[in-house]
Order: sequence, then structure tokens, then C-alpha cells
Amino acid sequence: MPQPRGLLQQFDQMLHHRRILPRQARILVGCSGGADSVALLRLLHGVNQGSFWQWQLIVAHVNHNLRGLESNADQAFTRQLARQLHLPFRVKNLQLKSISGPKISENAARKARLAALGRMATAARCSYIALAHHADDQAETVLMRLIRGTGVRGMAGMATSRPLGTMRLVRPLLSFPRQALREYLEAVGQPWQTDRTNIDRQFLRNRIRHELIPLLADYQPNIRRTLVRLAENARIADQAITKEANRLIAFVTQQRHTGAYRLAIPPLIGSSIAAVAMVLRHIIIAAGGRADQIHHNQLLAAVRAVRRRAVGTSLQFSRGVVLTIHGDEITVRRPRARSDRPHR
Repeated sequence: MPQPRGLLQQFDQMLHHRRILPRQARILVGCSGGADSVALLRLLHGVNQGSFWQWQLIVAHVNHNLRGLESNADQAFTRQLARQLHLPFRVKNLQLKSISGPKISENAARKARLAALGRMATAARCSYIALAHHADDQAETVLMRLIRGTGVRGMAGMATSRPLGTMRLVRPLLSFPRQALREYLEAVGQPWQTDRTNIDRQFLRNRIRHELIPLLADYQPNIRRTLVRLAENARIADQAITKEANRLIAFVTQQRHTGAYRLAIPPLIGSSIAAVAMVLRHIIIAAGGRADQIHHNQLLAAVRAVRRRAVGTSLQFSRGVVLTIHGDEITVRRPRARSDRPHR
């Protein structure tokens, strides 16, 4: 991980090397007023002072209205920072209590925030949304997913760049640790706002940050770096599996009249278990199954049945989707509704 010294130059070098943001792009920069997002904004603005990038930066703030006067103070601070940097400012106010009930979950807040940023980016004609997740966030994400139970893709953590509708969501700080960002802000004399919910132990991420990671650091002092490296290795593995699975998905056909998906078994036999599982999961979802209800053991049972060509095997997944093995072929379909059946 980079050291705080010369952080602006290191950030610029990373952008040239990774090419996650093109020249002359319109970029919506999510800024809460906290240290991480303020550092991202200052770094993007700083490297943009040269003649190379020529970005159009727009500062976006999402006010969750969960902390009363403190939320309003964050909004005012961010607006003032945008004015100081001579950048356009946009804000979206949310009422999360009415959206997700009296207890706000981390996931509900995240989804609402992303949706709000997406709307602001569309209105501002931005092709990119930049968020301030850093290396420590990545380590926490990997650990949180391991605790909840995950596969290779989950261990890959957050992507540096991924599609979000017609735009791309980018995280330029994923290789920089939290401490380096704060030292950078202190070096340039840039204050930031403090969100007290970041120490609220009711949220799993906060318990991991303040309790579990310090405990693990007693066993492995470089635990954050280790988890980030795990994410990088998992992403490489996931990309390889995905490439193999996409080659197999090309063999999938759909019957015009029944809507059933069909796939010949022979191409699957020499393929990895992970790739076959990914293909079957893809077909089950395409046939109408719910992604969050496809259980690991159930999917592995389907893979084993396919690999041993267990003719006559029929496995049911969510929403009534049925996978059947007959001959040298797999069929995945959702049972036809009574009204869809032909009258006699």
C-alpha cells in the first residue's frame, strides 16, 4: 500500500496505470463531508489542476436526514467545500425512516444512497460516479462476507470499477489505506466532518472495524493488507472462472414455445466445477429463479448430477424452476401456469 508521503503524485500515477477514469470525463464525486470522501474530492481536484485529465468534476452529497442538525451540518460543509474548489454542487435529501422502517439497515442505506447518486449523475450527464472506499473498507468488506458465508466472487470484495446502469461506478482509493488519506488531509490543512454513526456498534461493519480487526491484528499485524491481497487474488480467480463460464453459456439455447433453457452436457464434462456452477446459476436465474435463494449445496448437487450424467434427475429451485437431466442434455424451465397450458 502507498505511504502518505507524496500521496497526490501516487494517486496520479495509479490513475495513469489503472485507467479507470478517461480524460475529459464528466465525474460525479460522492462526498459525505467525512474524511474519506473529502480526501477523494481533494485528490481528484488536485490531479485535475494539470493539463492532462481535463475532467468536469461535480460534487454530490446525499443527506440521509438521520442525525438531525449534524446531517444538515455535513451538507453545509460539503456545499462550502465545493464552492471553495469552484465546483458545481448537487444534493439529494432522503427520508430513510419512511423507506425502510424505524430501524435503518446498512444495506437499505447503501441502496438508497446509490440510487440517489445515480439520479444525480443522470441529471448532470455524468458517465462516472466516484466513491471513496479505500483499502481498509475493502478489508472490512472481505471479512464481513466471509463471516456471512461467501464464495470466490464475494471474497473479491469491491471492484475498482463496475457498471451501474449506463454509467460506471469507480473506487479510485481502493489501494490507499485510511491512515494515509487522513495524513494527506492534515498535510494540506483540510478539515472534515465526523459521523458518530461510524462508531455505532449496532452495525456489523463497525463491530468488525473496531473489535474484530484489532483482535485479528494480534495474530497477524498486517491483517488489513492480507485481506486486501486475498481480495485481489479472488478477483483474478473469479475473472478466470467467469471467462470459462461465458464460453459455456454460449452453448445455451432457449426453446421458443416452452421458454425452457437447454444445454448439452458434453461441453461441461471437462470444465471446472466452479464454471459449471456459474453456468447453472445463470440459467436458473434466466428461467425465473431468485438469485438470493439459490443455495450453495443445492447448486453443487446439481453440478455433481450433471458431471455424472445422472439421467432422470430432477432438481427444484426457487420459484418452481426445475432442472432436469435427460440423455446428453440439461433442461431448465419454470412450470407453465394453468392459463398458459393449451386448451383441449
